[in-house]
Amino acid sequence: GTNRGKMHAKTKPVFRIHPFKNGAVGPDPNNAKKMWENLERAIFQIFRKNAAQLSFEELYRTAYNLVTQREGEMLYNGLKKVFSDYLTVLSDNIGSCPEETFLSELVSKWTDHQTCSLMIRDILLYMDRVYVPQKERMPVYDMGLHLFKVIVVNRFSERVTAALLLQVSNERSGRR
Repeated sequence: GTNRGKMHAKTKPVFRIHPFKNGAVGPDPNNAKKMWENLERAIFQIFRKNAAQLSFEELYRTAYNLVTQREGEMLYNGLKKVFSDYLTVLSDNIGSCPEETFLSELVSKWTDHQTCSLMIRDILLYMDRVYVPQKERMPVYDMGLHLFKVIVVNRFSERVTAALLLQVSNERSGRR
């Protein structure tokens, strides 16, 4: 025969992809919960100005893994709750300030909050780039600023107006 030495199409090797032997079915929801709790602790450290010891690379990777494991919604909603809880406590602290220091305290907390929101956005950048546009949600930094407005500023709108009017009046009369 003339067919000797030629490979037939039927003799191609067949590759099969076998499932993992350890019984893993998908992402472990308990692991996702632990990953979120780690991020949540880090976010509170950022709010407390203890960010120096945090590994932003590790936190970014954790957030990235949550989004790629289809846990973006848990991450986004968890962040919204953390922002809200923190800002509620912050609002109470600002509210207890005496009138003389109220405006400067409000401005100081606003400045700190902008910095914290930027740091948190940096950790959650992958969520901002992938999950947020897909689900048409507010970006992380914008959410932080919006919640400050809703939870803190709106609560004190009359007090801010009164403090500003008093400041203008004092400056006009030569007092500071």
